[in-house]
Amino acid sequence: MSGYTEPLAHLGPAEEGVATWMLYARSMLTTWPCKDNSQWFIGVIPSQLKQADLSLWKHADCETINQVYGDYYHPYAPTTKFRDVVVQSERVVASDVFQEIGFPAMSNGRIALLGDAAHAMTSFFGQGACQAIEDATELANVLVEAYQQQNTQQEKKQRPPFEAAFQKDAVRGWSAGPPCRLQLYADLGMEVGFAVAAWVSA
Repeated sequence: MSGYTEPLAHLGPAEEGVATWMLYARSMLTTWPCKDNSQWFIGVIPSQLKQADLSLWKHADCETINQVYGDYYHPYAPTTKFRDVVVQSERVVASDVFQEIGFPAMSNGRIALLGDAAHAMTSFFGQGACQAIEDATELANVLVEAYQQQNTQQEKKQRPPFEAAFQKDAVRGWSAGPPCRLQLYADLGMEVGFAVAAWVSA
């Protein structure tokens, strides 16, 4: 349920730009400040599905909102009852918000879906950009972790031959200079051209 009020004359400069979040026993209600202290309010409460193929409620009006929230406390209401805010609405709307039960895969190959497009949420959370940033961070963390694991596995395959060769040449009493490297590459069965290039670059 949501609505947009006309400017609330009883509010002053202290309320400009101030949003509210009200958590009640079975519902929540938030108001967002607009120009001239008009308020955009949104409320969420568990409800029975009105129409399976249409989320928007027909014939929703101020009384529809007040049946749920009218007697609830709100700091912007002159009598502390939210109905005082609702009756000043220029327009209201009520609709069903559906809960996502099954989640499909959010990636395919090298493509990943990020942000609010990948998350079932109501619009008033204001989490679209936040979710995109969080998702991008998590994706980066996962990619780094996968890359490090891949390198670790590769290193585990490569290190034993090098370590064995170093141990062998250590017994020979060789230094760790280019000649030793050349012998190491030869011991490991590497191409001579590569060994020479490695020696020269050293």
